[in-house]
Formats: sequence, structure tokens, C-alpha cells
Amino acid sequence: MQQLAVAVEAQIPMKLLTLFSFATSVLSATTTTTKTTKTKTTTTAAAVSCTFTSYAQMATYTSCSTLLVQGPFTVPAESVINWSNIKTGAVVTVSGTITFAHSTSLTKSDYLWTVGGSGIQFLSDPNNPAILDGNGADYWDGLGGNGGVGKPKMMYIKTTGNSLLKGIKVLNSPVHCFIVKASDTTIDGFIMDDSAGDKLMSSGITYGHNTDAFDVSGTNINIQNSWVHNQDDCLAIKKATGVNFFNNTCIGGHGISIGSIGGGDNVSNVHVKNCTVQDSLNGMRIKTDAGSSGAAVSGIIYEDIILKNIYKATNSDDPPAMGICIRQDYLNGGPTGTPSGSITISNVTAKNFQGTVTSNSFGTAYSTFILCTSGMCSDFQFSNINITPKYTNCTNISPLPTGC
Repeated sequence: MQQLAVAVEAQIPMKLLTLFSFATSVLSATTTTTKTTKTKTTTTAAAVSCTFTSYAQMATYTSCSTLLVQGPFTVPAESVINWSNIKTGAVVTVSGTITFAHSTSLTKSDYLWTVGGSGIQFLSDPNNPAILDGNGADYWDGLGGNGGVGKPKMMYIKTTGNSLLKGIKVLNSPVHCFIVKASDTTIDGFIMDDSAGDKLMSSGITYGHNTDAFDVSGTNINIQNSWVHNQDDCLAIKKATGVNFFNNTCIGGHGISIGSIGGGDNVSNVHVKNCTVQDSLNGMRIKTDAGSSGAAVSGIIYEDIILKNIYKATNSDDPPAMGICIRQDYLNGGPTGTPSGSITISNVTAKNFQGTVTSNSFGTAYSTFILCTSGMCSDFQFSNINITPKYTNCTNISPLPTGC
């Protein structure tokens, strides 16, 4: 990685006169009050404003309270932006287009931009909206993170302390887009546009693959008012509690998912509301790994969901399309068809589902598909499920929920 210098514009406070017979120059505003019995000193650090107009300026950022990333510029090949320690309470504004040049040494273990800090704001400039261009077409080979050329993930979000990230658009992420391992964080108005990855290869599968939008782990995370067009999960929750996913649109991928869940990946208190899933393989999905144990999924609510044309788009190894899908036979290479393991799924609510599933030459679409290991699924509360045409397969769940 390149070791780079930073250009920082610092606002230096004026000299302050003391109550004594001499003057002292200071770099922070200091107020001193003298009493008969004691002296109280209050120090407020000076705010530092920083502007970055090229990648070469971005290495030193930790002292900045206000940060403006002013595009357009290009991040060189084999380089990433690691802003994992943004100053507490800082405000970052990204303006214009930041392009990430194609790299040959970066892999799925790398992140093109890492954002971390407590109580920060990471915002798009409303007058010149932020676009992060990952140059995905230079990486896409239909294999995603499962093989082929190395592909870096787009953005790692590791924020805490009531942080807000708002208005960022990502264009052509090479593979997984937003890796969210955070707490007390709101993501608002994000856009992921990997629609160019829908192009079909000669084998009949899409060039874009494993282009998950939001991969979420952590606590108290809100994702809202966002728009996604990709070729994999719109949302994939793993090892998290207190996740809200409200008012989002998901196009072209695998739907709004929990999982896949393996040993130790407990998920609880998830609320998905007022979302639209369109031209996708699944609407809602909960998936646990075949044969796994030592985890639980509980307290899940999906409500007010619109499904538009849930269907299987290609001749890939993916299973058939499903409006509602809960399965315990998942493997990365494809489901086994036989549920197994001892991960529990309980207290799942699905209500107010409206929409359509479409069968075609690639497979028959299910309105509802549930495949549980015996005794591992309980307390499914479904109501007002209107997914047409109705075609269901529900195994090892009793009593059968509405829609089965």
C-alpha cells in the first residue's frame, strides 16, 4: 500500500491574553478562572477542517473534525482507502465521483474503502452527489468470490455510537458491496447499482456474482430508504441483533435474507418493513447451513412486503424461485434437499405480503417453501399472504402457517 502525505487546512485560534503580565500562544481555546481557593481550567480542542482532492492526500485524516473528499479523482491500482479511525463526532462529506482503478493483487479479503468511528457522519454532498465506482466490469467473471480473479469488496462499515451514513451511491461493486460490522448505526438513502452485472455470459449465467448489497453483523443497525440492483442477497444478516430494514427496494438479486446461519451465528430481533422485491430469485428468505448446530434465529418480523415477478432468471445452479423461503439444507454450492442440523428457527412473523411469482423453463416458482429439520422450527405466525399463483411445499412445521 502506498504511504501518503495529507494536506490539512487547520484553523488555529488567536492568541489569548492571560490575567498575568505575560501572553502565551496556544493551539487550543483555553479559558482560565482564578478563585481564592482553587483554579478551574476548561480546554476545548480546536476544530480542524481537511479537504482531500486526490488519493495522495488521504493517508492522514485522524485529526480532522470536518472532512471533505472532493472528486473527481481515481484511487490507483492496488490501493485502498483505510479510514477505520475517523475522529469521534467528525463529519465526512463525499462530493463527486471517486473511481477505484482495477487491481490485480486485491482479493475478497480487501475492502476498497473502510469507514470506522464513533458518532460520525459520512454523507453525500447534496449539490454534487457522491458516487463510488468500483470498476466491477473489470473483475466480473461469473464466479464472484468463489473463484476466478481476485475481487475486492467495496466498503467495510465498522461504525458505532449513533453514527449516520447517508446518500452514498456505489456503481459496479466487484463483489460484496457493504460489509456492515457495526453497532448503533443508521444507513440511509444508499444506492447500489450493479445492474451492468446482469449481462449474460455464454454459459447463460450473469457476469456479476456474489454481489451482496448489505452483509450485516452487529447490534442496533438501521438500513432505510435505500435502492439496490444486484445479483445476490439484497440483505444478508448473520450474527446480529436489533436490525431494522425499512422502506427499501431490491431488484435483480436473491431477496431479503437471514443467513446463511452456521454455528454461533445467532440472529434475533429483526424487523423488515415496507420493502419491495422485484425481478429476484426470492422475496424473503431464512437459510441455515445443513448439519450445523449451536445457533438460533428468533424474533423475526417481515411485514408489508411487495413482490414483483419473483422468478429464476438464468440456468444457474440456484434453486427454484420462492416468494417466502425458509430452509435448513443450505450449502454454498446449492441446497442439499434434505434438512439437517439443530439450529432453531422460532417466533417468525410474516404478514401483508402481496405479489407474484413466475414459473418458467428454468424452474417452477413457489409462493411459499418451508423445509425444516424435524423439531427445529416453531411459532410461525403468517397472515394476509397473497402471493400468486399459489404453489407451496411446507415440511416439518406444525401447525402449518397461512400461505402453506
